[in-house]
Amino acid sequence: MVDADWKPSMSFVYGEIKVAKEEIITSLGGNEKAYKPIIDIRNKKMKGRLDSSLHLTSYLLNPYYHYKDPQLQYDPDIMNLVLDFFDTLLCDNFEMQRQVVTIDLPKYKKKVDRLGCDLAIKNCRVNDVEFDPASWWGVFGGTTPHLTKIAMRILYLTSSSLGCERNWSTFEGVHNKKRNRLEASKLNNLFYVQFNANLMEKNQK
Repeated sequence: MVDADWKPSMSFVYGEIKVAKEEIITSLGGNEKAYKPIIDIRNKKMKGRLDSSLHLTSYLLNPYYHYKDPQLQYDPDIMNLVLDFFDTLLCDNFEMQRQVVTIDLPKYKKKVDRLGCDLAIKNCRVNDVEFDPASWWGVFGGTTPHLTKIAMRILYLTSSSLGCERNWSTFEGVHNKKRNRLEASKLNNLFYVQFNANLMEKNQK
């Protein structure tokens, strides 16, 4: 997803990490003892990196997530960071803050005017190659001009995996030319062992 050429990914980072968390819990049968160590590592890695006001604002302003789960707007953790974002971005323009926070944002949350028409709702149901949240705002955000301008700016942002690229060294070390004829099951087992050994080493530190 990150470093993708096909569309900007900033507004999908937080949402897809949440989806991954839910899938981990489901795949482990809801067994807290099994999934908690994994989720704890995930939370530790996210904290201060992928849970910023920018990430949360782009998450809320991505209609794919907001229209899929309208309860997002009632999450105090999300809304506090969203308000912090606008407070920082528009710190020298109180009138613009007022317009965005008290007029435009409520319209988006309530799906007022074109933001709530069938075409707008249908066009953000599927996150595929064609879906672009920034373009969606350009088409349907005419009644919220100030918020639309900000939304398009942050939804066009990309993200990078540069800081995580060292994690691929494990896979590359296993999947080299000398071992490229390993059966898939053996390769998966070897990678599983090495990856979990790395996790155990990090936990011990």
